[in-house]
Amino acid sequence: AQHRVLADASFAWHQKRVTDYSFEFDVADSASFSFRMPIRIHVRDSTFLAAYQVDDDKEVDIAELDNVPGTMNAAFELVTGLLDQRPQSIDIQYDALLHFPTRIEISYDDSGQDVTTYYLRSFRYFEGND
Repeated sequence: AQHRVLADASFAWHQKRVTDYSFEFDVADSASFSFRMPIRIHVRDSTFLAAYQVDDDKEVDIAELDNVPGTMNAAFELVTGLLDQRPQSIDIQYDALLHFPTRIEISYDDSGQDVTTYYLRSFRYFEGND
């Protein structure tokens, strides 16, 4: 069922034809109580342009980081990959207007000790989008 909802959301996202945008990406990990520095990702013509730390605008090489989507298409691929790992539980929330995933909470055992939450927020799109 989650795969179908994801496919429908991906289709709806693509129908919006948003090509120039930015969003913040962050990860919280309950096992280590870590919270990664939020990153603002910039996309132009549906292609990753650059990523910066939110607090100081320092450029970040996302290729060196695990599971950081450089575009919304990559975010949908991230969710597909997480679903394919057959987690114990996964809760995905989607943006009501643009349909991209905004929060993905995942756990691989039923203890609740290994919950990881991915956040995609502060979405902005730029002129030139349909």
